[in-house]
Amino acid sequence: MVSKSLSMPHLSDHGRRLPPPQSSKKPTSKLSCSFHRLIRTVFRPTKRSNITDNDDASFGKEGFYVDRSPGISTTPDVSEFDGLSPEMRSFQLTRTASDDSLLPLNYSIVRRREFGLSHPAKAHVRTKSLSHPLDIEMDKPILTLDKGTRCTAWNYSGQRLAAGLADGSLVVYDSMDPASSAFTCTSRFKVQDSSILKVVWVPPEYGDAVACISADGTLSLWEEVMEDSEGHHWKMCKSFDRSTSQVLDVQFGDGQTCLKLVAAYSDGHIKVYELLDTLELEKWQLQAEFQNVIDLVSKFGNASCLSASISWNPQRSEVQQSSFVLGFSSNTPPLNSPKVWEFDLDHQRWLPVAELSLPEDKSDQVYAVSWAPNIGRPYELIAVATQKGISIWHLGSNPDPDGRLSVQRVALLSGHDSEVWEMEWDMSGMTLASTGSDGVVRLWQSNVNGEWHEQAVLTPAS
Repeated sequence: MVSKSLSMPHLSDHGRRLPPPQSSKKPTSKLSCSFHRLIRTVFRPTKRSNITDNDDASFGKEGFYVDRSPGISTTPDVSEFDGLSPEMRSFQLTRTASDDSLLPLNYSIVRRREFGLSHPAKAHVRTKSLSHPLDIEMDKPILTLDKGTRCTAWNYSGQRLAAGLADGSLVVYDSMDPASSAFTCTSRFKVQDSSILKVVWVPPEYGDAVACISADGTLSLWEEVMEDSEGHHWKMCKSFDRSTSQVLDVQFGDGQTCLKLVAAYSDGHIKVYELLDTLELEKWQLQAEFQNVIDLVSKFGNASCLSASISWNPQRSEVQQSSFVLGFSSNTPPLNSPKVWEFDLDHQRWLPVAELSLPEDKSDQVYAVSWAPNIGRPYELIAVATQKGISIWHLGSNPDPDGRLSVQRVALLSGHDSEVWEMEWDMSGMTLASTGSDGVVRLWQSNVNGEWHEQAVLTPAS
């Protein structure tokens, strides 16, 4: 789940992450894959960047247009849409907010976790009028996914798309020409005999690799490599040990010293792995294992979890410890409520520092969570979706004597007619996109008074 910022004291570029430079041609066979990963590690993208007016440029003449102008602006009187990308090309946009509200003029990414998904979505929406519903004339589709596609994921730069199929295959699509929005299938390979339920890209500085969760509960890591005998191809570099429980969700987080991976399991357990060698994606070590409870003494041995959602704190700082939020949908109420976990460097352990639920809501099953990027707020924003709606939470930054962070629910958003599957913030952390089994994408934002409202509704075209 994702959370949304209500206050913008100063719109500095702190915390804003620009897409890394596009990769050029594939490395030649004379250079090893490890060497290229070393280069990527040494010259990894900077954590902060000063943005100038000259940065407001598009990736190409037609395709994804990325507006890097200031994240928020008073809404003018005319409507304009630029560079709609894969998922939004079959949607109709309906404006529902009042004219005095604000909308970031940059792109939002929405991933629709839907069986038989035909257009995984990423969209650039530029809006200037809130008065009337708008019909969007869509250009020709840039990509038609295979029948049986169960999940999709864009890489960091939006130039590659990975799609998991019901037959256990993984398909990778690439934009071969930066000046074109067309995508071409460049790889297809078998991951498992069972269907793939989730795909997650590894952070780009660690190479071209994805983690796959299969319907049988297994978690595997696949990397694109270059070998003299076979050329460019994908190979499995790690299959994580599986006990009796199944993997429900996985997310990568870039810690102070190494890449970390958090996996949530169907028995309510959480496992944190860390990469031992930056150049070798097969070398992982189990760092910690615990259950999603505030009272670390409590243990639940018969828990049965249907789903889980993880979201890392997107901020990377030398002084800030790694942290993530996680919630379950299970038959064990103490496991369900979202907990914020932070790594205690002094004692080398993970501790729950906050619980994002009201006393009467602690047993609610959690469908999705999302942590918003922070551009200078004195607090963090986290969104949590349950059957009661989408809750927006403020998370304080100063712990109390017991090490707990203050929390405040500032909004409860309703609008989806059914379960919310996924949420995601835009890169400025000011607009939240949500989608679910109703097939509708909704954009949410707060006005200058801190009041949250539905900013736009995108419905599938008939």
